[in-house]
Amino acid sequence: MKLSEMLRGCEPGRLQIVGNMAVLPLVSELIWDDLVSPANTLPDGGNTRAKAEPRLTADVGTRTSYGTMVFGNRDQERDMIIPSHAGYLTKERAQDHAMSTAGIVRKGLTKAYRNACCVQSTQGGLMSMTQREMIILPWQLRAEATATRRSVSYSKLWDAIGKYNRSYDVRDHGGHLEMFFSKYAQQLEQFVAEFEPVAKQVGAILFVDGKLVGIERVPNYRYWRAVWPALIRECYGSLALLTRDAGKAPRQPQIQESLRLDRIKTLEDLEAELRAVQDREDEKARAMIRDIGKTDFIMDDDEVDGTLTVRTISDSDKRFSGQVVQRDGVPVVYVSLVTTQYYHKHGKWHEASAFSV
Repeated sequence: MKLSEMLRGCEPGRLQIVGNMAVLPLVSELIWDDLVSPANTLPDGGNTRAKAEPRLTADVGTRTSYGTMVFGNRDQERDMIIPSHAGYLTKERAQDHAMSTAGIVRKGLTKAYRNACCVQSTQGGLMSMTQREMIILPWQLRAEATATRRSVSYSKLWDAIGKYNRSYDVRDHGGHLEMFFSKYAQQLEQFVAEFEPVAKQVGAILFVDGKLVGIERVPNYRYWRAVWPALIRECYGSLALLTRDAGKAPRQPQIQESLRLDRIKTLEDLEAELRAVQDREDEKARAMIRDIGKTDFIMDDDEVDGTLTVRTISDSDKRFSGQVVQRDGVPVVYVSLVTTQYYHKHGKWHEASAFSV
């Protein structure tokens, strides 16, 4: 399946740029309102960080064993899609956990996933079943987590987490992801305020330092507003911090345009130039993703439950790693793709023209 098919029905919104991160919203009239996320949602489609009573959505715990996550879908009318790499950091005397895959929990039912992983190596204890605020694993850990989805081992991400923490100068003698989030909590929270969902948004294409880093699509508007804080804060915000705040010199994103001051003499000129800059930035972002719409993805089935199927997808150039959820084998109702560190290292080789005489 091509990416253009996975994003069928979506249109790009206006590009949002703050610092070295850019977000191109995906908006759509095509939604599936009978699907929910495990993140708590508000009646107005907001998230748990707002000051209002959240609607009960899911209970989450690790009550059976380390490396096993249990989800209870409280919704009696709608099936639940667990986002790829959903994670939970607890203040209980229990070990933090994250999923290595996306998941499906039918309405009103409970399901256990034995292929999850611990993300806090030396803390003991199992999490009780209760409502919890969701994170999504940092971008740098997501492709590796997907690669371990068929492995049943609670410690399978500890080495990767240790390496990840060291890249941010976080002192960690093992797989303690919470140490990173503790050090950078304030900076990460700022991303939630800087990038807000727009009307009819169901997804986004994300860029950091002028490079495509992720593509997300969800079933409906409420789902998007529920998972967006975790995506922008823990997943992609953490990547942007690597150059913005982790002791490295920030780089100007290639997408960002500058005002042409020689054209500005009046307020009307300034207004016109601001619109022109935004148009140029939008076109740059769209040009960067036109080619990927034709990318063919190989699909590998992971889970079938009712009418929904979770499939892991990859491409021959190893540019992307991610998962989709399809309904009845046709409509793609959920997409979560990240570009790989392999491709960021070897992309110039794959993009170069083949030799010919």
